[in-house]
Parts: sequence; C-alpha cells; structure tokens
Amino acid sequence: MKPLKYLIFAFILFNLIWINPGTRFEIEPARLYADDLSGLKISGYGTISTSFDDREFICPARDIGQSPDNNKRYSKDWSTLMDSRFGLQAHYRANPDLDFVVQGVLRDQAYVTFKNSLESAYFAFRPNSWLELRGGRIGYDAFLMSDTRNLGYAYSWVRPPVEFYGWIPIFHIDGADTTFRLNGEDSQWRFRLQAGEQGLMFPIDKVDFDSSTRGLHAMTISRQSGDILLKAGYSKFSFKNEFALFSNLHSGEGYRGLEQLMADSTLSSEILEEARYLRDNLTFKDIDITYLTFGASYDDGDWILQGEIAQSTSSAEVFSHGRMAYAALGYRIGDFTPYFMFSAIRAGNDIRKPLADWSSLEESWLQSQSISIINTTRMDQDTLSFGVRWDFHLQAALKFQLDATKMHSNGYGLYFSKGETSYVDSRITLGTISMEVMF
Repeated sequence: MKPLKYLIFAFILFNLIWINPGTRFEIEPARLYADDLSGLKISGYGTISTSFDDREFICPARDIGQSPDNNKRYSKDWSTLMDSRFGLQAHYRANPDLDFVVQGVLRDQAYVTFKNSLESAYFAFRPNSWLELRGGRIGYDAFLMSDTRNLGYAYSWVRPPVEFYGWIPIFHIDGADTTFRLNGEDSQWRFRLQAGEQGLMFPIDKVDFDSSTRGLHAMTISRQSGDILLKAGYSKFSFKNEFALFSNLHSGEGYRGLEQLMADSTLSSEILEEARYLRDNLTFKDIDITYLTFGASYDDGDWILQGEIAQSTSSAEVFSHGRMAYAALGYRIGDFTPYFMFSAIRAGNDIRKPLADWSSLEESWLQSQSISIINTTRMDQDTLSFGVRWDFHLQAALKFQLDATKMHSNGYGLYFSKGETSYVDSRITLGTISMEVMF
C-alpha cells in the first residue's frame, strides 16, 4: 500500500508546486446551471446490450451484485442482462442555489427492489460561490468514473473495466457531502468530503447477505486543466452484519465451531493457532476496508487516454482486496472510435493452504471448508479488450467489444464458476454489442 500512498501524495504535492506562486485563485461560479433550466427537467438514458461467451461452466458478470442463478445464465452462452439498464432522472431547480435530484436505475441485480433501484435522491445547496452541500442518497464518489458507471453513453467502451469496478459493492451512500471548488488561471480544483452509510442485500453462494456499512467516509481531490483530468481518492468503511454462513462456522450447529476449537486446550498449538486465524479472517462484521485510488484521463477531441490504479485493504482475508489497474486508449475517426484496454487485478492475499493436521478431529472438514471459502473470494485475473464505438446519432451510439480474460487459479472472485474450475487457470472470451441512448 505504501507505494500508492506515496504516488498520491506526490500527485498532490506536484500540483501544489506546479501552481505559480503568483497565480490568483478565483472561486468557481456557484450557478452551475443556466437560467433556462429553472423548474423541472426530466432526462434519461438507456443501454440495450447482448453478450456472448465461450464457456459453459463460467458465467461473466458486470459486478458482484448480480447473480447468474436467478437468470439461468449457466444454461446458455448469451445474456441480455449483464449490461442492459435504463435510467430516469428528475431535476428540480428551486432557485439558482438550490436543486433537488431524483434518479432511478433499472439494472440487473440479485434483488431488484425500489430501494436498490433508487440511485440518487438528494438536495444540493450552494450557500456561497465556492461551496456546495448535498444531503440524501448521493453517488459514491471514490473513483474516476463514479458519476458515469451506469451511463454507458458517457464513455467509449462497453462497461467500466470489471477488474477495477466489478468488485466494488457500493454505488451510492445515504448521507451527505461537502464540495469546495476553486479556479486557478489554467486549472479547476475540486475537493469533496463524503460521509454516510450504504445497504444492499445480495447473495453469496445462494445465501443472502445484508452488506450495510458503518463509518463510511470518502475524500477526493481532482484537478481539471485543459484536456487533462487527475483525481485521487481515499475511502474507508466497515460492515455492520455478519454473513450467516460465517456465523455457523464460528459457533457451530451440531458440531464444534472454530470458537469451540480455539477454547479446547487439549488440541495442539498448531491447530489452535490455525483455528484462531480462520476465525479472525472468516468474517465480515466490523472488518475495516479501505480504497486508495488515483486516476487520470486525457481527451483532446481526437485521442482518448484513461487509466486508474488502486489499492484496497481488508482486515480479514475473506473480503476481496488487492491491487487493480487499467489503461485505455482510443482514437476518433469521424463517427467511429476504435479503442483497446488492458485491465488487471491481483489478490492482496496469497492462496491459503492448511498449516496443521486436523485429520484426528471430527471437524476436519471445517479446516478445508474455511480455507476453500477464503481462496474462493480471491480476485486474480487480466482482461485485454478491443472495441469500436459508432456515434450514428447525436444522442445514440452503437458499441462492439471483445474481451479476452484469463483467470488465475483461486482467483475467480469476479466470475461465477461451477465445479472445480476455480482451482485451475482458465480463459474466457466475451463479445458484447450495446446500443446507448440519451434523452
């Protein structure tokens, strides 16, 4: 984690030094919307998409909040649900300094409910010319593409790179944020602080988990200068609840759980130590999760370059964490934008192996199952993507993308797999055709 910390620190320091000492900062105008947008404005967007893959026992997903079993995706090699979505937004401007925004997004989730589909519901108040306050359900602003993850028309590729965005379970938070905006002579700065909570129910191996968080906070700093946008962020949260399967393994139901084994002084020190390790790392409740990110983009009207790197940490190995990055390059040729992208994620923990001999215990299966769960959640894969975007209309675009992904052994946390597939290296090819519209 230290190298990434140093990089982000260097980014902030470099920009501060870069600014000429004589530069006059001006406050960015608070009236962000033209006068003709007063009152109510309704807008929306949509994605119609079809994906094809070449593997029977591996099912791709856009993010971990989806579920293949609900849609029987293992039984067919194509899906219209992975990337398709529909968004509708109502924006009411009461006066130049006060706005109300509500946005709903209908997309594939394990559980599609009104609460899960409500992406935004907040007020934005600007008490002066450099400060904005928001409260309610607001977008989780920790990454470069946080505001456009669902808005496919806003970026050239079919979807945000799965290795970077697919494992992030948070799209929005219920809370508040504060944004400071400053203008330099050749740059615009934005500082944002967020705090709140997030709650989402999704299945893990067919068992529901309430992923409600506590203590969620995020801080981002971004700098726009001409065609270049730089953004760095830090975020931290913990889970309120325990996953039911983990609770059973801890306390046991009709058998001695990990906690009972830890208390058995007749067992060898090696078994006691491993039981304690498995208990401490096979948990979601109260673990601390952090994201440290840095992203940059360049768009001069012809060339498009974008990339992000991040480090996530977790106080328990069972929650996916590690290092992830992507880089994308595109070039506009009239209405067409061919592009390619490479993305990768590396697990922050090594493959777990047994450290003690539990064969003499009736609960020997508990060791293998606990270790298997920790290894199953690891994410370790690479994807090389090629595609083209065709802007055939001012408010519509057609995209085609081909992804070649390699999953490394015990690194299938971003894909759904059956059988023994996750214990060996594997490859999958995914093709997607999408149409994006705005209205």
